[in-house]
Amino acid sequence: MVTVEDGDRRVLEAAAGISEAHGNLAKAGRRVADAELCEYPAEASDPKLPGPVLVDPGSLRRRTAALLTAAGGEALSDAAGRLAEWAAPAVAIADLEQQLDEWLPEGAVSPLAAGLTRRLLCDAAGLAATPWSDHAVSVAAVEDFARTALDLADDAELIDEDALMQAGAERSWAGRVDALSEACGFQRPFGRLAVRANRVSKSKAALLHLRRCASRHEIAEMTDLTAADVGAAFGTCESIIRTGRNRWAAHRDPRFALFARTAADLADDVGLIDEDRLRRTASKYGWADSVDDFIAYGGYVHLSGQLAVSDIHRARVVAALMHLGGSARIESVAETAGLSTDAVISAAAKCRTVTKTRDELRLAAQQLSLSAVAGACADGDGLVDVDAFRAAAAANGLKGSIDELASQCGLVPLFGSFALKKNTAAEVKAALVHLGRPAAAGEIAELIKRTPKAVIHALTNSDTIVWVKPHGWAVDTDGRLGEFAAAAAACSDDVGLIDEQRLRYITNQRWPGRFDSLTAACGFERVAGRLAAANTAKTAVKAALLNFGRPATSREIADATGLNIGRAATVLATITSVVLVRPSVWAQSGGIFARFAAALRLCHDDAGLIDETRLRAIAGEQGWEMSVDELIDICGLPRLHGSLAMADTAPAAGKAALLALGRPATLHELATITKQPYHNLRNGLERCESVQRITPGTREGAGLLAVREKGTNPDPPPIR
Repeated sequence: MVTVEDGDRRVLEAAAGISEAHGNLAKAGRRVADAELCEYPAEASDPKLPGPVLVDPGSLRRRTAALLTAAGGEALSDAAGRLAEWAAPAVAIADLEQQLDEWLPEGAVSPLAAGLTRRLLCDAAGLAATPWSDHAVSVAAVEDFARTALDLADDAELIDEDALMQAGAERSWAGRVDALSEACGFQRPFGRLAVRANRVSKSKAALLHLRRCASRHEIAEMTDLTAADVGAAFGTCESIIRTGRNRWAAHRDPRFALFARTAADLADDVGLIDEDRLRRTASKYGWADSVDDFIAYGGYVHLSGQLAVSDIHRARVVAALMHLGGSARIESVAETAGLSTDAVISAAAKCRTVTKTRDELRLAAQQLSLSAVAGACADGDGLVDVDAFRAAAAANGLKGSIDELASQCGLVPLFGSFALKKNTAAEVKAALVHLGRPAAAGEIAELIKRTPKAVIHALTNSDTIVWVKPHGWAVDTDGRLGEFAAAAAACSDDVGLIDEQRLRYITNQRWPGRFDSLTAACGFERVAGRLAAANTAKTAVKAALLNFGRPATSREIADATGLNIGRAATVLATITSVVLVRPSVWAQSGGIFARFAAALRLCHDDAGLIDETRLRAIAGEQGWEMSVDELIDICGLPRLHGSLAMADTAPAAGKAALLALGRPATLHELATITKQPYHNLRNGLERCESVQRITPGTREGAGLLAVREKGTNPDPPPIR
């Protein structure tokens, strides 16, 4: 027994196997979809077989049917028969044949069901009917959405949903994030959008859901994971930070990771943190306003006025001693620390900096070595913060110029910076800092005389170096550059032109006052007054086209960009967001001019003359916001002897002259009327099936040419 589901599956398998008919059908379907189809909601009567529902479904169906019939011909009927054989066990053929008039024109005989035709049309037109949704979604929209979502996913595969919605605000999938997420198979652990629900995404989503730090056992209780799984996830995800003993935290703000690393570097052996230096570092990198929030989120505690990683007994004892002036009786320390005297004595015995004399504890004076000071001021790549190093050295009684101090503790000078030691990671970052702009791996490798493989390894493993498309790598000191570059990529079109207004809005919301500095750090450029990821031929020609605000010729764009006409036309032809309205006239896709171009392709004949009646009918069906006459004038379509043409060419002029005469004429007569060279007319009209010779040429006179009547298909003599 074959079920309906088996029948549907077999129908789709059969459709995929009919290569020639399916190819023709795909071309026809795409021509319709490109012109006007956006979304295909499922009809209530047939939720498994989605069909188009537009403002004027009747007109769309008529056009689609005509295109399908013209594209498929007999092959389409044969394909329909083969599909019906597969569908027979699942559906009643008699019922299906009664529905064919909905889609196919009169006279089209085919056993293919209307519902199956809709499904085949969806597949051919580049639409995907997903099992998760009762909508058929544009494949182009799904691909764009999925690509954008993956770009906005973090190392735990959690997607920044706010940024995703902002990215879709002006795209074809605006307002459809939930439906497209469902179509892509994305999941929602703890309400957060994720590429997939695995142990890493679940663990981080649970941490974010708690809005505080937590132990792996707490997360294990919240999820279906074991504590070992959670621990493994914490250890492999760089954005999940260890903030204390068995305590982990994750924060949506990437600066939190830098804060946690800085706090760890500034903590002593019992976990007390130099809060003054922590706040100075925060001020230097621009996140001073978030320090208190980060301290609370990470579970850091204040003990007797000292910031600490956790409230272990040793930290309490040392903090109490510091509060009491460095020395105090054991009873006083116990009272200040909130511990018993036995606990204080036990904890003091484990502290290298605490000494005990009878009933008193004393905090030994600590003076860091110069090497220790340098190590505390170095980042993860080994580069030393010169300003912090100078200040810390002075605070510890170590004096001298920066060069003298660096020489004393063996720091290595690299491109104007200092490093703890000379290695690839330090050299790569020092080179980038020295360049002061994004750079490709090859350029860095040439500068530091290392292999590209070693440089790429260092770049990808650095916490403070990010990829900034399309220029290369840049130093991200506070975690904002990477986010900004991702936001800029989401605001870019197919050639790298950036929607500056939208990017400024995002920047003002997330990083107020930093738009200019971040764009400079990313290496963005101005092309014809527009912000672009890079100055390329594609960005130049599209920026010029956008600045015209209307369709423009290849010559106009070439003049605006300084390219030659051939080069400008070649570049324009490779840009997917630009359409050719008519020969040598280009427009941006997606607007009225793109729809006008699609209509012109449907309405012109083999000589280049346009069926103006049909063109105006299409405009009326689609409800264009501009009149046909305005579009004709803006796009510069010529009128040749009363007929509208795509361009002023010999075949178009010759056929237009024949139509204007209303009678047959010779090539010589047409050459005189059109002012076109005789040979150009002869060669052009010879290729037009819509023009035929009705009398052969003789020595006494030239033969007559006429416009072929529709429906006739004689075997004419060649045009001489």
